[in-house]
Amino acid sequence: MERIEFYTSKKKSLLLLIGCILFVIGGVWLILNAEDVKLYHRYSNPIIAFSAGVASLLFFGYAMIVSIKKVVQNKIVFTLDHLGLHLNNTNSKTDLIKWDMITHFEEVSIHNTTIMIIRVKNPEFWIEKETSVMRKKMLIYNNDVFKSPFSLSAASLTISHHELKNKLNIYFNFYKPNVDKIS
Repeated sequence: MERIEFYTSKKKSLLLLIGCILFVIGGVWLILNAEDVKLYHRYSNPIIAFSAGVASLLFFGYAMIVSIKKVVQNKIVFTLDHLGLHLNNTNSKTDLIKWDMITHFEEVSIHNTTIMIIRVKNPEFWIEKETSVMRKKMLIYNNDVFKSPFSLSAASLTISHHELKNKLNIYFNFYKPNVDKIS
C-alpha cells in the first residue's frame, strides 16, 4: 500500500482565524471604550471591561498568530505507511509507532468530538522514551485519562472522522493481520 500523508485543514484554520480577528476587534473596542461600557449593573466597573479587553486581545491575538501560521503552512500531522504511524512531531523520539506495537484503536467521544485512541503495547515505554518535558506531560496525561499515551482527532485535519477511522482500519488490518479492528 502507498504512503498516505494527513495534513491540517486550511479551511478550518481560516475559520479559526476569522473568529480570532473578531475577538481581537472586540477586545480593542473594549479597551478603547471601557469607560462607556455598561456590562451588568453590578459589573459596570470600567476596570473589568478594560481587563476583559486586554485578556481578549492577548489570548485571541496569540491564537490569531497561530492560525495565520496554520493557514500559510501546509503541515503534515501524521503519515501511514508500511512501517507504521508517523506522528511527525519535531524533535520527538516517539514519532513512529510501528504496527507491531499497536494493539488496537478505540473511539472515545468528548463533547461531540470523537477521538481515536491508539492502544499500544507497554505505554510506559513511550512515556520514558520522550525527551521533551512538555510532550512527556501530555503523554502522561493521555495515559492517565485514556489508558494510552497516543490519540488522534480529525477535528483539525482535511478528512472526516469516518475517513480517519476507515484509513486506520485498512492500514492496520493490512500490515498487522489477525488483530482487533477499530471498535
